[in-house]
Amino acid sequence: MDKDTLQILIMVVGFAITIITFLLKFPSRDEMNKRLDDTNKRFDDMNRRFDDMNKRFDDMNQRLIDLSADMRNIYHILIQRKLGESEKGD
Repeated sequence: MDKDTLQILIMVVGFAITIITFLLKFPSRDEMNKRLDDTNKRFDDMNRRFDDMNKRFDDMNQRLIDLSADMRNIYHILIQRKLGESEKGD
């Protein structure tokens, strides 16, 4: 073999080794599917947690609305009593 052919052959073999090494670094399709499933499970868990938090916030919001209505009723009752007391005094 002459020098040019040997250089070309060494470059081709080096390129082939690089490609094979690059392909071996990637996981198999089954491994990628497993990783994707794990990621999907994590997102499902996060979505479930966010749903739980939203339910809790909705419950808290409803309780605050109820408390506000109760406070308004108490305020009106106190105002009516004060007005009733002032009418008695007249």
